[in-house]
Amino acid sequence: MKFLRADLAFLTGAADLESALEPLMEKSASNFSGVFESVRLRYAYALGKRGEAARAAPLVDEAERIAREKVEKGDQSPALRIELAAASVLRGDNGGALEWLSPAYDAGFRDYGTLERDPILAALAGDARFREILDRMRKDVAAQRARARDRGLLDVDALLAPRK
Repeated sequence: MKFLRADLAFLTGAADLESALEPLMEKSASNFSGVFESVRLRYAYALGKRGEAARAAPLVDEAERIAREKVEKGDQSPALRIELAAASVLRGDNGGALEWLSPAYDAGFRDYGTLERDPILAALAGDARFREILDRMRKDVAAQRARARDRGLLDVDALLAPRK
């Protein structure tokens, strides 16, 4: 429940964002929850919004270090690439962020809706390269839905009907 509260505060920019994230920092600062960035990066984001860049910077450094180590050890998780993209944005490196989003796509990430609503990645919204990545994801999802529909996999009634 605490993760959901923190996710909601993060996604809505709630005034109590920091207080929602603080208890999670104490318990598990590198866990991922419903959104893609770790608690550590979301906390850094909250601190940055309050003008506490000096407190936020070491959190960004640590989140980036953890994610890079996992990637270097062969972890193919798209979430790690999103984490590294978000760390880049928090450092003011939008180009670096976009370089991490392409490998996230290549690793199978297609949740364009979450990327569009992600407060950290909002800094990329005006970039044509970001919109192109989102468009590729949209097209892939639409094609997957069309294939599923053609195979009758979206017809819930037919799937639940007794077999003849």
